[in-house]
Amino acid sequence: MLERLHGRPWAITTDAHEAIVAMVESGKIDASTFAVSEGADMELEISDSIAVVRISGALQKEPSRFYYWMERESTYAQIRGEVQAALSDSGVKAICLKVSSPGGDVDGIKELSDFLHRASSVKPLYAFADGQMCSAAYWLGSAAKEIAGPSTAQVGSIGVRAMHVDRSKAQEKYGYKITYLTAGKYKAMGNASEPLDKESTAYLLHPLNQIYTIFIDDVARNRGVCTDKALAMADGKVFLAQEALEIGLIDRVEESFDTFLTRIKEKEEVFVMEYGEFQAKHPDLYTKAIAEGKDAAKTEAASMVSAEAERIMGIAASVLGKETGDKLTALVSSGATVAQIEAFGQVLGTPAATPEATETDEAGKESASRQKILEGLQANHSNGVNPEVGADTPNGDDLEKQATALVGLVS
Repeated sequence: MLERLHGRPWAITTDAHEAIVAMVESGKIDASTFAVSEGADMELEISDSIAVVRISGALQKEPSRFYYWMERESTYAQIRGEVQAALSDSGVKAICLKVSSPGGDVDGIKELSDFLHRASSVKPLYAFADGQMCSAAYWLGSAAKEIAGPSTAQVGSIGVRAMHVDRSKAQEKYGYKITYLTAGKYKAMGNASEPLDKESTAYLLHPLNQIYTIFIDDVARNRGVCTDKALAMADGKVFLAQEALEIGLIDRVEESFDTFLTRIKEKEEVFVMEYGEFQAKHPDLYTKAIAEGKDAAKTEAASMVSAEAERIMGIAASVLGKETGDKLTALVSSGATVAQIEAFGQVLGTPAATPEATETDEAGKESASRQKILEGLQANHSNGVNPEVGADTPNGDDLEKQATALVGLVS
C-alpha cells in the first residue's frame, strides 16, 4: 500500500496525499481497505432534465471500499458509467459534474478526460466546484463548457506528485543491508534503500514531467486556451474561486449549487421548450432568433437566385451566341426589369416576327434587328438602367421572364 502511495504518480493536493499516507502508516487503513470490490450500483440522479454526476473523495480508477474523509470515493469507472447513462437518456438535456475532490490517481485520468471532452459535444456539460476541485478533479472538470463554484471553493493544484522514502538510515540502524540484483541500469534506480542522487532524481522526475505535459495539454484543449495560457494556471497553486475566475480556471462565482443548477435549466430549456413558450418566456432571444433566421433565409434565397440567373444566361448564350449572351448577362445583372426591356423594344420599333416571312428575310432582319436592339439597350444601360425604386430583388421566375423578353426582342 505504501509503495502505491510513494512510488506512483498522483494528481492530488499535497495535504490530501500526505493525509492518506499518514493514515496508512498509522495502521488506520490497511491494504484490504483498498481491495477492489464490485461497488454499489448507483441510480442516475436527474433534476428537471439535468443529470447530476457526483465526483468526490480521493479518485481512483476502479471501485474500492476506501472512504476518504467520510465521503464516498468516486472512481473513474463509476464517473464514466454515469455520464454514459446520461448521454443515452433522451430525457436528459444537460449534465452537471458536482465535484468535491482533492484529486487522485493518475492511472486512467487521461482516458476519462478524453471521454468527457467527447461527451460535451453530444450534450452540454457543466461543472461545479462544491468545496474543492483540484488536480485530477480539475483535470476532469475542465472538460465542462462552464465551471462555477462558491467564493470559498478551492480550485487548481494543477500538477503531478510522487513520494520517495529513503529508508537507508532506518535499515542501517536495525542492521539491514539491502542489495538489489538487477539486469538493466534503471531496474532498481530510485529504490527506498538508497538516498537519491542526481541521476536517480532525474529518472523519477521524467515520467512526472511527461504526465504534467499531458495534463497541461488537456486543460488547454478543454478550456479552449493556448498552451502558454494553460501553463500560467498550472503552477500547482490552489486558488479560491474569485482568483480562479480572474486567471481563467473557472467561469463564474456562484452562490450555491442550487442556483447554478437553476441557471443551467434556464440556459438549456430554450432548446426543448415549445415555440409559443419560448416566445413568451424569452422575447429578446425569440426576436434575435427570428432576425437571424430571416437573414439566413435571405442569404440562401440570394444564392439560389444567382444560380438560376447563371443557368438562364447560359441557355441564352447557347442559343444566341457567346457575344450576345455576354451582353444579355450584363443587362440582366444591371437589374433591368421585364417592363423596361419591353419598353426599349417599343421605342426602337422592333418588328414582330411573322410565320409568313421567308428564311432569307428572317436571317437579314434578324442580324440588323439584333444589332439595333442591342445597341439601343446598351446605350440605355450605360445611362443607368436600374430597378424601380422599392422593387425587390428579382426571383427565379422574374429572371426567366427577363431572359424570355430579351430573347424575344433579339429574335
